[in-house]
Amino acid sequence: MAKNKKKQAHLRDVIVLIHFEGHPLSTDEASEELRWSTLRGLLFGRHKKFIILSDHKRESEFKMNELRKQVEADDFHRWVQIDPVRYPTIHSIETMLFDKGVIPRRVIFGGTNTKGCVLDQTPYSAIPWAKEGHDVKVYLPMCIEYQAAGRDQKERNIVAFADFWRKSKEAGVVQSIDFIAELERMKDS
Repeated sequence: MAKNKKKQAHLRDVIVLIHFEGHPLSTDEASEELRWSTLRGLLFGRHKKFIILSDHKRESEFKMNELRKQVEADDFHRWVQIDPVRYPTIHSIETMLFDKGVIPRRVIFGGTNTKGCVLDQTPYSAIPWAKEGHDVKVYLPMCIEYQAAGRDQKERNIVAFADFWRKSKEAGVVQSIDFIAELERMKDS
């Protein structure tokens, strides 16, 4: 007699990379290197297993494609590409992850543009996740702003983070969103 096997879902931290490759010519070299080295540290530092969600374009974002190939060859994390043209909802992403045996524990964000797509300009940005009750972490070393006013990258980032905080307060999700600067802040409590 065959046993009914229920699919077990495991809690995992999910890294959402929104437009991560972005527009490197609109930012400074040091900030770009910080973002990419921080991401590589998460992916290859063996801190824990992550689910990586990215919305990069396969045909044109060569750096992201190469990184994804390395992650898949390493077979430690699971990388899931979402199609931004189809505007996936939080619910559809949760369902897709559950079908893969995963329940999001924390949702960690990196990408461009901080006060745009990372914040709220896509249905899978930080604020929509927070509104659905998820524990959201905006990992500042992996975020960059290129559209805000400012004389240099530092000023643009300051404007973006202030705007992010203001809009989070307006959306009523301040308690669900945490801005973090180091990995240690993401350790299990």
